[in-house]
Amino acid sequence: MPGFALYSDPGDPAMVEAELQFDVMDRMFRAVGNFAVEDEEGDRFRPAEYMTDYLTAEALKAIEANRNRPFFLYVAYSAPTRH
Repeated sequence: MPGFALYSDPGDPAMVEAELQFDVMDRMFRAVGNFAVEDEEGDRFRPAEYMTDYLTAEALKAIEANRNRPFFLYVAYSAPTRH
């Protein structure tokens, strides 16, 4: 499922700001079974720490790296608690 889709001709004069300026998502993890995820190349990904902690740390890095420009970040946890 795409994070952004435009179902109109970007050159249509009726469209306002049809060409949005933002970076595309640089990676996505897909669920594999109950405990593993795959990266975009289909390789299993297992961080050294708990996945929720890893995703949180990566989200914080993205927030810090983009602190001076608008962005959208969505982090979906599959295991919201450690216990």
